[in-house]
Amino acid sequence: MQAGRFFLLFTMGVWSVASDGDWSRWRGNAQNGATTSQGAWKLNDGYGLKEVWKRELGSAYSSVSVQGNQAVTMYSDGTEDWVVSFSPETGEEQWRRKIGETYKGHNGSHDGPNSTPIIEGDRVFALGPFGDLLALKLSNGDPLWRTHLVNDLQAVIPPHGFTTVPVLFNNKLIVETGGEQKAVTAIDAATGKLLWSAIDDQVNYESPITAMLANKTQLVFAGRQNVMGLNPDTGAVYWTFEHKVGGGAINPLDMGDNKLFITGNGRESVMIQITNDMQVKELWRSSNLTRSFNIPVAHKGFIYGFTGRFLTCLNAETGELAWKSRPPGDGFLILVDDHLVILTKAGTLHIAKASPDDFHELANTQLFDSVVWTPPSVASGKIFSRSLKDVAVVEIAKVAQPIAQPEATPVAEIKGSKFQAFVASLADTDDKKTAINDYLKQFDQFPIIEGDRYAHIIYHGEAKDIALVGDMIETNTELPLTRVEGTNLFYASFELEPDARLNYRFNKDFGQSVTDPKNPHTVPSFFGDMSQLAMPQWQAPAYLQEKAGELKGKLDTFSFKSTVLNNERNISVYLPPGYNENTDKYPVLYVNYGPMSISAAQLPNTMEYLVAHNKMKPVIGVFIDAPNSGQEYARNQRDQFAQMIAEEIVPHIDQTYRTLAAAESRAFVGCDEGGYAAIYTAFKHPGTFSMLGGQSTHLMRNGNGGEEINALIDASPKLPVRFYLDWGSYEYRNEQGGYNWADLNREFFAKLKEKGYPVEGGEHHGGWGWASWRTQSDRILTYFFGK
Repeated sequence: MQAGRFFLLFTMGVWSVASDGDWSRWRGNAQNGATTSQGAWKLNDGYGLKEVWKRELGSAYSSVSVQGNQAVTMYSDGTEDWVVSFSPETGEEQWRRKIGETYKGHNGSHDGPNSTPIIEGDRVFALGPFGDLLALKLSNGDPLWRTHLVNDLQAVIPPHGFTTVPVLFNNKLIVETGGEQKAVTAIDAATGKLLWSAIDDQVNYESPITAMLANKTQLVFAGRQNVMGLNPDTGAVYWTFEHKVGGGAINPLDMGDNKLFITGNGRESVMIQITNDMQVKELWRSSNLTRSFNIPVAHKGFIYGFTGRFLTCLNAETGELAWKSRPPGDGFLILVDDHLVILTKAGTLHIAKASPDDFHELANTQLFDSVVWTPPSVASGKIFSRSLKDVAVVEIAKVAQPIAQPEATPVAEIKGSKFQAFVASLADTDDKKTAINDYLKQFDQFPIIEGDRYAHIIYHGEAKDIALVGDMIETNTELPLTRVEGTNLFYASFELEPDARLNYRFNKDFGQSVTDPKNPHTVPSFFGDMSQLAMPQWQAPAYLQEKAGELKGKLDTFSFKSTVLNNERNISVYLPPGYNENTDKYPVLYVNYGPMSISAAQLPNTMEYLVAHNKMKPVIGVFIDAPNSGQEYARNQRDQFAQMIAEEIVPHIDQTYRTLAAAESRAFVGCDEGGYAAIYTAFKHPGTFSMLGGQSTHLMRNGNGGEEINALIDASPKLPVRFYLDWGSYEYRNEQGGYNWADLNREFFAKLKEKGYPVEGGEHHGGWGWASWRTQSDRILTYFFGK
């Protein structure tokens, strides 16, 4: 499921001759994110960060490459993507060259190029997101040659466009391309002609590097499955290692001593060593320095980077954690001398000691007021930074306040509440520990619910840091709980609707995900169990109050091979009690995300309960798995999926089971992207279904299918179908990411009503996920199949 998940996209670079003061490629001249200030930095008392200049520039993820008196990057003006050169001293534009049509952001990403130009001599090489690869003259931007990775070299474009940065070796421009025996490709840097292609692997947001390993200069390739060492002149493979780190932005860091550190936005990182006979030794594996698009740096036996949103330091020899820190916030870092240079996504620039002892800040400044998704560069002692709106240069200089005080973390409290009065009283209490214990003893359930509007989420126990993740805050964020000074009591308070039902969990000590130890009520989610917060007027449906027992009906599970999609999936068919004892024909309910709809939503149990209580008719349930739901349901395979349902699965079910084989007896439902697929299928193949259901229906635009499903419905004559749609007030939402699923579902619901379709359902005071969706199952089932 890809629900507003956002993920981009930084990759590693290249090698060529450049002066010590330059930063002429992604990750710097040494390809390791590190450089020296050439003596320009004097971070003594009174010195800090001073802005030299800042200018507006269009959206892109491209960082800045600098050589001599030219700085080069890429951007979008909203219509077209460009390579641009400007003066490092003043920011004045020197030239620009068009790449092509703007690559539009989608699934939470932003417009514009993702890769970074590389500079070598009087040449600039730049890769656009659609696959345009350009060689330009550095002095004036004139074209030298141009090729297209997809059209000319049959490369496979990643879901968010090409992000990889080529590496230059012996006048060969080597780029990760993807495709059968084309995962990596070498191009003549002088002509743009193909030299060689090699190996199979999926390429997403990785870039190659060169490294001295086993006494040879090797090309190090990272793909979705493997890290490999290749001969950069021929593409011959020296060694292969299946990294198993997960994610789709895996980038190697050359540690020296024949070692490589492999990490990305997955769940693991790994240190490997290449022996002289080209064998690979795994030295250690860790769950730290993961779940981030930042690429770490190494310094004096330690590795610095991000684990999720937390700045992290690991021992390079053992993989053991040295420290984690919530400040300065999620972002991107490089190394200059003995200093970490960190640019956060919130637009703040920080200088800190690269120390294994702890995070120690030396200077900071608020540089941008727009979102940052690009690491900084350093050339001639100056820091080049950009956001999605601006580009700026900063120097070390005398300033009034080297370390500005950060904005206070928002405190979730309710002034005037009884709980807040108790917290305030602790300030004048000598024995806070006893006072807290006595106070908490009076409650027999947690969170503490005060009246019918206030909820106080409590963590009481030893911890350095507790943060809240849940429906009550924005998606892909967390809220640090407030710690009562001098105690181990942490809290966050919220005002909610009297009938709200929400999910939450804690992140303990910068990464350990735990449910609320004081709350025994846990519920399933896509991301593991979560704790449930239920306000006083919320009542669990009767069918969920009874523990799901053994089904009286039968689940018939089989593997189904699709000719249309050329893959296999499991289908589980629920046959109601009595099916084998009669000759009746039954209506059919088709359900996407089949396995979780059975286990987490307990839909077959709910069906049996409603039939037994005379609320609905017996139906056959067809629970369909999707091995590639992210593409099949709403994106580039949605048409094939719809065809498979209408032309393969529905006929198979009608031929195999006793069904009422007509559209008026068929319903197709799903949650999230499964709801999208149900509706899209019915409109793509009219006359197949008459009842359509979506819960928290995926409707995101910009390459995620939202425009297409709306256009399909607008272009269709009115069909004999009716809808059930519901969503929660606390759906997936993120203001910075620009998405709010509740708003999209409200608009879609109103649109269908305006077109004259029968629509039931609506908004409830819940969130996103199985625990919310299953509380509405009876409304769907009785609307379509009720007696």
